[in-house]
Amino acid sequence: MRAVVSAPRTAAEIGREWAEDLLPPGQALRGPNVRALMMALAGPREQLEGDIAALCSEICPASATSLLDDYRRLLGPDPVGRDTGILSDDEWRSVLQQRWT
Repeated sequence: MRAVVSAPRTAAEIGREWAEDLLPPGQALRGPNVRALMMALAGPREQLEGDIAALCSEICPASATSLLDDYRRLLGPDPVGRDTGILSDDEWRSVLQQRWT
């Protein structure tokens, strides 16, 4: 069960949107220096949006990959004993999701 997440915006898209939305009309502030500044500021924003998009699939144990161990630690041992033995990641996701919900 994977969440459908739209692709994060690129730095070029972010810079273009900022230029259109934030700069006043006219050519005075649309030169290469301001464009370079917008792109420099858009790079970290692109990284942030990418990180947020990657975490969207980690919101619950059923779809978690990088946070799966954290869910194991958070939920602790299964009181019913379904987590004994060697389980695959998919089996862990199933057990942890049942306990999570």
